[in-house]
Amino acid sequence: MTIDTNVYFGAPGSLLTLPWPRGGIGGTRGRNVSQFLLGSGGQQVWKTLSGKRTYQLGYQSLDYATFAQLEAFDQGHNGPGPFAILDPGRRNLLTANQSAATSLTNDTTGFTIGGALMSDNFTRSVTGGWGTASSGGAWSHVGDGVNGNFSVTSFAGRINIAAASTEPGQVQPYTMTDVDITVDVSTSVVATGDILRVGAIGRYIDDNNHYLANVHFNTDSTVSVGLYSRVSGTAHTLAVATTGLTYTAGVFVRLRFVISGTSLMAKVWDLNGSGQPAAWQVTATDSGVAGSGKFGCMGRLAGTNTPPVQVSFVNFTATQAPDQISSATTARRGPRSLSWLFFNVATGAPAVTVDPPDPTWPGIPCAIRPHTFSVWALSVGGPAPIYATMTYLDPDGTTLGTSTSNVTVAGTGAWTQVAVTGTPTVGSAYLNCAVACSGAAVEANSVYLDQWMLNEGSAADSSWSPGSGVVPVQVVTLPDTQPWFYPDYRAGVGLILQEIGP
Repeated sequence: MTIDTNVYFGAPGSLLTLPWPRGGIGGTRGRNVSQFLLGSGGQQVWKTLSGKRTYQLGYQSLDYATFAQLEAFDQGHNGPGPFAILDPGRRNLLTANQSAATSLTNDTTGFTIGGALMSDNFTRSVTGGWGTASSGGAWSHVGDGVNGNFSVTSFAGRINIAAASTEPGQVQPYTMTDVDITVDVSTSVVATGDILRVGAIGRYIDDNNHYLANVHFNTDSTVSVGLYSRVSGTAHTLAVATTGLTYTAGVFVRLRFVISGTSLMAKVWDLNGSGQPAAWQVTATDSGVAGSGKFGCMGRLAGTNTPPVQVSFVNFTATQAPDQISSATTARRGPRSLSWLFFNVATGAPAVTVDPPDPTWPGIPCAIRPHTFSVWALSVGGPAPIYATMTYLDPDGTTLGTSTSNVTVAGTGAWTQVAVTGTPTVGSAYLNCAVACSGAAVEANSVYLDQWMLNEGSAADSSWSPGSGVVPVQVVTLPDTQPWFYPDYRAGVGLILQEIGP
């Protein structure tokens, strides 16, 4: 395999090529280590999970033009940074936990699991229902009321609750066991007499068996959130919590509702506030509604309220909420692998996406040279058709192009490698990697993914290499000497770069 031996350095999208340094590149990854003397006389050693490299590039001499390029970074002429360094000796550009398939942290740090099953921005006009969602999939009426109580106007799906003690709703035709729903909700009035409930429905098997997460619009203008189940026609209150929010008629708040296994959780936040709360505001454990069901929106008008009341929904999204995804059950290399639970596919392909190495970057910094992304897969429950992708982004994060592999059926008997090779589109500054389902996934099929690798070159490396990641760096120092009587050269140049971040 031909390898590009250049060292690239600079801002993503504006990388320059550095001469190969005399003696190579020093880049030991430092991890804090502490030794403890136990009371028994034994020893214990603790080492931090994360670590950062200090790169040392030493040059016997450089012409002034090349030195001036480095000095511009050192002295701030190219902005404050941070910058990126691409060293051809780092054979796996993924981070340690990504390349180790969750074995470093025993969780899915560095991965985003799922992929939008469907979404709806309600940019249409419909009477007598909600029509077809933006991503496809026709909404259908469930619960109380008649079709005439539903409409889509002014970028919102609306339910006119025409009678007290009723619970009308709309659901999508697709089913999932585990789901992550986000939707903005509002009510046309401030509640009087009793609370108004507006929320999301999941595992909807029928009117008598489903889960609900409701935003409570209370009579004192406060907002709370509750989790409910209906099992064999009997309603159960699982948990209710306050949110600290207040509301105004017609003003939206955002609800997030997750069902994963027997765990239910929800949170609500103000769209004009500080953003999504880090912690779930209400949680519950329940096994009353098992199996796969539909999902959607629902409202409820308590008996002491005066109908009609209109409730509204905007920005609805539903994605896979995965079960256990860092698994010690099956692995090809090391103690763990990433376990991906398939669900019934609706629109778009669900995917496991590799996160950028730094939150300020939309992807992994790259040079315009061939790259290969590969991963090994083993299915449990039945064959799983999957493929690998690399997406190329400009400095602003706009997609410029994509490379996609052929569909590979991951079997149940042996590990199968899935790989894609491509060269970033001219103008690319970053690339992103993902493994996606082809659209024929089967509910409850798990696929184990191991030995993740992104390497420079036009083919997958013959063996897996530990991931070192592409971490932002800052210039620490740039010592140099101007030789006597040779102003066009610099001697003893030593570029020291430090990886930064958490």
